[in-house]
Amino acid sequence: MSYYTSEKTKAADAANVRFMAAVTLADSGKGEEAAAAFEAMAKDAPKGYAALARLRAAEEIGKTDKAKAMDMLDALADDKGVDHMTQEVARLRSAAYSIELGDREKTMMKLAP
Repeated sequence: MSYYTSEKTKAADAANVRFMAAVTLADSGKGEEAAAAFEAMAKDAPKGYAALARLRAAEEIGKTDKAKAMDMLDALADDKGVDHMTQEVARLRSAAYSIELGDREKTMMKLAP
């Protein structure tokens, strides 16, 4: 195994441990702590884990602040550095929040693409 591959594997393994620790916090009802852990991961984890962490952070924040979660998801949906599938999931989750907030126009705009 090359040094590069080895380092990528180590980084992914470390990110997985951090991600699962944040999931455990979320599952334990510690939403604020989980959101903070996911947001921290989003800043320095490998690309795929960072995108997933942004999704999970928005979900945790959405439990108490749907408007803020919607903004976070919209930013993720518009981020060209994120894979297309993650962008679409973010767009759909944001649309779901806009439905919950009763904003039909925003919902339609989000679902149009």
